[in-house]
Amino acid sequence: CSKLPYFQHSLELLLHSVLEEEATSKDPIPDALLPSVVDFIRSFPVYRETVVQCTRKTEVALWPYLFAAVGSPKDLFSDCLEMGELNTASSYLLVLQSLEPASVARQHATQLLDAALDSGHWKLAKELIRFLRAIDPDECEELASPRMSQILPQFASPLSPPHAEVEDLSLVLGTLVGPRTRSISINQ
Repeated sequence: CSKLPYFQHSLELLLHSVLEEEATSKDPIPDALLPSVVDFIRSFPVYRETVVQCTRKTEVALWPYLFAAVGSPKDLFSDCLEMGELNTASSYLLVLQSLEPASVARQHATQLLDAALDSGHWKLAKELIRFLRAIDPDECEELASPRMSQILPQFASPLSPPHAEVEDLSLVLGTLVGPRTRSISINQ
């Protein structure tokens, strides 16, 4: 049944509905279903992705209740890195950015960037560079990766962010990148 097209989405809906029901209940829940639902979803390889997709669609106020059942988002991020689930790990960055100080988000983004570069995930690496450049350097400590000094030049004010130069992206991506052009999408 896990091969069905909407199976993962149904797991996400199950997790989300039980979470919303239990986390917003005014009365104590004697036999909470959330731990059982989490155990059930954990038995599938899409567990970490299902959790992060559910998290991103859930109000931030309910996140503590969810993470009490599924585990720390830092641990889930680390598990994604270990399993090579880099795109799923990138989704956890947005969660970590909301829950942790900027320095923690930067540290995790740097780890993910290193993994993306090592495995040749150039598109993800480019997105991570954009993510890292958006973090205010005044809120962060020293850079965690030697590669970061090549990618993120120091700048004085968050009001004047750096712009990626062709050479900067070429360093990271290993190819010559042309100037950015505007693209238009048309829904039909």
